[in-house]
Amino acid sequence: MKASGAYDAILLLDKTGACLASAPEGFVNEGFSNDEAFKGAVKGKLTISDVHRSEALASLDPKSKGWTLAIAVPLKVGKDVEGVLVSYLKWKRLEELIFRIKVGRTGYVFVLNSQNQVIVHPAQQLYGLSPRDRQINLPALDDAIRQKVPYFTYQFKNRMTEKMDTKISGFAYPQGYGNFPGLGWVVGAGADRSEIGEPPLLMRLFRLK
Repeated sequence: MKASGAYDAILLLDKTGACLASAPEGFVNEGFSNDEAFKGAVKGKLTISDVHRSEALASLDPKSKGWTLAIAVPLKVGKDVEGVLVSYLKWKRLEELIFRIKVGRTGYVFVLNSQNQVIVHPAQQLYGLSPRDRQINLPALDDAIRQKVPYFTYQFKNRMTEKMDTKISGFAYPQGYGNFPGLGWVVGAGADRSEIGEPPLLMRLFRLK
């Protein structure tokens, strides 16, 4: 087996979750029966996990700190599931795509999961935290996202300029596609008012209205 540049690891598991083959090879004979993606696929369904942190993948790519998303495909003989193919997405590839989007001079795009926890952000130390956590301390932002508002403004210190400004963030709430119901992620784009103007402009730029 050979993993492409899009994946940290690809595993061939038997129906008990034992790894029969992997790329890279270090996972052979390890058990993955507790993996949420495996649990769904072994029941016969294509399963995409939410973003999570894997200690095993962190050891492979320390810079990633183990953040990944698993895609699991059932392998059937007739109607019976005899194994599962699991691919772990290389998270930094998704980060690179998102961070190419520029918002003003110092703004950025970020992503939260269904629990309102940060999963893509220029400050990786915020991964796994919600806006309510002490390190972010924006409970009003957490409430606004749960209410699915199109945009939100708040006072915030710009990390690059070290000055207080009014941050404007617009949000999109993807609903999935076809038979895939989506993962409940929230995509936000934020910038300082002094850089990008009034909320309607931000909403037009990102088609969030």
